[in-house]
Order: sequence, then structure tokens, then C-alpha cells
Amino acid sequence: MKRILLAEDEDVLRMLTVDTLEDEGYAIHEAENGVEAIELLDKQDFDLLILDYMMPKMTGLEVVQHLRKNNSSIKILMLTAKSQQEDIDLLKKCRS
Repeated sequence: MKRILLAEDEDVLRMLTVDTLEDEGYAIHEAENGVEAIELLDKQDFDLLILDYMMPKMTGLEVVQHLRKNNSSIKILMLTAKSQQEDIDLLKKCRS
């Protein structure tokens, strides 16, 4: 079974996403902020990280930067309403 970590601070969005993915047979683990996400990622392996860009304590971008700095190769799906070119460029730099 594929294991997904969902890091999203909005309760309703997190609940809807979890319900949808669990219905498809995925094992979902949840984090309410970037710090919780890092703690879970340090303890367990996941096939995918679904990550909100704007979260309290540690943003999604900071989580990605931390992971890449520590040579993590986890696949990441970033959720964001940010559309400024500078935000897009920052995310692109974190791809690999």
C-alpha cells in the first residue's frame, strides 16, 4: 500500500483529501504544519508528500528546502494558490 504524508493546516481541506485518498486505498498520515511534517518524515518513509505552501511554523517551501538539503528524494506535490513568478521560481529551484 502506498504511503502518503499530507501536510495541510486547513482542517476541512485535510479531511476531504484524506477521505478521497483513503477511498482509493492509500495509507494517509497527516501533519498540520511544516514542523510536524519534518518530524514524521524523519521517523517514517513515504511514497509521496502532499504539501501546502502556506503553513504555520514552517512553510511548505522551507520543508522542501530542508528535505533537499538532507538529500531526500521523496516525490512532492505542492499545493498553492501562489502565482507570483518569484514564488514559482523558488519552487522550481527545489525540484531536484
